Amino acid sequence: MKKPKRGIIILLVVVPIALAVLSLFIGKYHASPGDIIGMLIAKIVPSFPHNSSPVLQTAILQVRLPRILLALLVGMSLAISGASHQGLFRNPCLLSYSGGSVRGILRRCPRNYALRLAGCRPDYGFFRRHYRRRFGSADQSF
Repeated sequence: MKKPKRGIIILLVVVPIALAVLSLFIGKYHASPGDIIGMLIAKIVPSFPHNSSPVLQTAILQVRLPRILLALLVGMSLAISGASHQGLFRNPCLLSYSGGSVRGILRRCPRNYALRLAGCRPDYGFFRRHYRRRFGSADQSF
C-alpha cells in the first residue's frame, strides 16, 4: 500500500479548521473579526478586558459556534463511516459512488418506491431465494 504524502495529510487537517474559523466571521449579524476574537478570548480568559454586546455573544456562542462544531462532527462521522464501509468490503481503492452496494441501492429504490405508490408489493426475490437455499423454506415474509 502506498504511503500518503505528508502535504496531503496536512492539507486535509488545515483546510477544515481554516474554513471553520472563517465561517465564524460570516453571517447575518455583522461584527468585526476583532470584536469576535476579543469576545471569545474574554470568555476563555475572564481577566481579558473586552466589552461585547449580548446580541454578539448570543449570535456567536449560541448560534454560529454550535453549528460549526456540529458540521465538523457530522463530517468526521461521515468520513469514519465511509472508511469503515471500504474496510468492510476490503477494497480501499474503490470510490464510494462506484461500489456495488451504492449501485444496487440506486437501482432498486426508485423502482420499489414506484411499485409502492402503485399499490404493489416490491419484489424481494433475491432474499427469498437466499433464505430458501439457506433454510429450506420461504415461510418467512420479507
